[in-house]
Amino acid sequence: MAGVRIEVRLDDSTARGALQRMRQRQGDLTPVMRSIGEHLMNSTRARFAREVAPDGSRWAPLNRVYAARKAKKTPGGILVFRGHMRKSFLHYRVSSRSVTLVNVAEYAATHQFGAPDRNIPARPFIGLDESDEPAIRSLVLDYISAR
Repeated sequence: MAGVRIEVRLDDSTARGALQRMRQRQGDLTPVMRSIGEHLMNSTRARFAREVAPDGSRWAPLNRVYAARKAKKTPGGILVFRGHMRKSFLHYRVSSRSVTLVNVAEYAATHQFGAPDRNIPARPFIGLDESDEPAIRSLVLDYISAR
């Protein structure tokens, strides 16, 4: 697997209506998509630091044996060994109508979805948390009203 791709779609009639009006008025939504991408990247960084999934649940703790071995080699929390996955997540792609969060670490999908056959629990880090939808709605509405 060469990373994770998760597409986020707002399921909110107010936001959809606002986006439709914005498309009619603006055509190119790249600026607001960039703002949404920045917000989602920062939101994900914050969850990563708190070691929580988008639904607010704590990530599964490390296996005791692995935690002891890891502590001898490197400090850091869950999903942090050398920091590659956290650093490789920190970008997104935008178009005139979409935002795609990108993690190029080949093991990102394993951690996002888990690998029961290898006793690796899911520790989701990409997704929308309870504060993201209102924040995205606000970004969209601000973009519409500023034009």
